[in-house]
Amino acid sequence: MPDARRHALYDFFEWQTYSDTTANTVTDLHFAFVKSTDEGRTWSKPTKIANDSSTLEVDPNAPNDPAKALRAGNNLISAAIDPQTGELYAAYEGTDFSGGAFNQIELVHSTDHGATWSAPARISQVPNTPAFTPSIAVDTNGTVALTYYDLRYLQPGDTTTLPTAAWYLTFPRGGEAFPSERQISAVFDWLQAPFATWGHFLGDYASVAVLGHEQFRPLFAESFAIPGNTTDVYSNVFGSGFAPTTPKAAPVTPGATTAPHLSAHRTRH
Repeated sequence: MPDARRHALYDFFEWQTYSDTTANTVTDLHFAFVKSTDEGRTWSKPTKIANDSSTLEVDPNAPNDPAKALRAGNNLISAAIDPQTGELYAAYEGTDFSGGAFNQIELVHSTDHGATWSAPARISQVPNTPAFTPSIAVDTNGTVALTYYDLRYLQPGDTTTLPTAAWYLTFPRGGEAFPSERQISAVFDWLQAPFATWGHFLGDYASVAVLGHEQFRPLFAESFAIPGNTTDVYSNVFGSGFAPTTPKAAPVTPGATTAPHLSAHRTRH
């Protein structure tokens, strides 16, 4: 990730330390970055950003059922830079605000080019709700955009489906305490996604990118009960939209949507 103002490159990653060569016992997991100011010829020593407190992703109503295990973006970090001020942002899954019970989306930022970082803040908008796979971008005006999935539509006792939706959140520079959020997908059943090694997998490289002036292009997946085509990818263009919204919590049938469905780009898996 380049910082044009300071001719610097930043590389963000997770630092993993194990107590044995079989990599079965974790002693330390944290997010860090290295920086180069000579176009990548040399790099700084790693600087710690925050602890990785994420846990395994599961269906909250059937956490011990291996057939309903989930695979999302825990242990991954998404980072972005304000091209005007050089402020750094990083988003990731963590359990700091759920007492270690489930993952939510956490945000940290640095105003001194990574020398120090803010304490983590929960940026996913519904308390007591698991959220997954964040992506972050910042435009030239300092507008920050994030995308993620969450399970706010899941009802207690529902063990047959896993209603999931993708969300698009924006805030102006310095305005993370009062973001605007909108639903950008249909409500779909995550359990219809392919089972990849250790869980139902939508893909952990969903993303959001800056597109022109005060516009962003998110990309994400939805899953369907369609043989041979259980997952499709969607994308469209959205503006910044700073009006704060009240998080939706009403039950919705999978397949329904309260926002325009993104059908501008569709890719068969």
